[in-house]
Amino acid sequence: MSTTTTTSAPIEATDEPQESLIKRILSAQSVWILGVLVIISGILYVISGLLGILASSSSDLTSNQKTTLLVISIVILLIGIIEIAVARGLFRGSNGARLIVAVLNILTIVGALFYHLRFPPKDMAITLAALWLVAVMVLEWVTPKPLSPYFMTAAVAPAVLVGGWIHGAMTWRRIARASRRKKV
Repeated sequence: MSTTTTTSAPIEATDEPQESLIKRILSAQSVWILGVLVIISGILYVISGLLGILASSSSDLTSNQKTTLLVISIVILLIGIIEIAVARGLFRGSNGARLIVAVLNILTIVGALFYHLRFPPKDMAITLAALWLVAVMVLEWVTPKPLSPYFMTAAVAPAVLVGGWIHGAMTWRRIARASRRKKV
């Protein structure tokens, strides 16, 4: 019977200290918690949007109130869908998903503040579209690579939509005033 002795290699010190490993674990947990919170937020947005769409068919509202509630509800529904989709990227560690969540949450806070201060809807829409463009300009300035054409389209879309909405509302009012003058 032969006996062999095995020697193990001495334990070497790793380049990564224990504190760094703990920080990485905590960072992964915080990203996971953030992802769960974003999913919950997205679900609440979707529910709110759907309830708003259902409430816009109420007979107690005027035509203008119904239209406003419907538009706001659709925007809230879309924000919820975007947040739920972006949460998947958060779990994968996507930096783009983190940026989108940060921008959406900042816009939500500013929108809630404007709503609380009772800003007129037109002023609030213009301000939020301008803040969106500023956020995209900061992203362009901060990121090392140029932004994709799709992202740039998404950056300009809110301003174009708000401009089209204001132009359409003013044209509709002008036509309505002219038709009222003709009836008198």
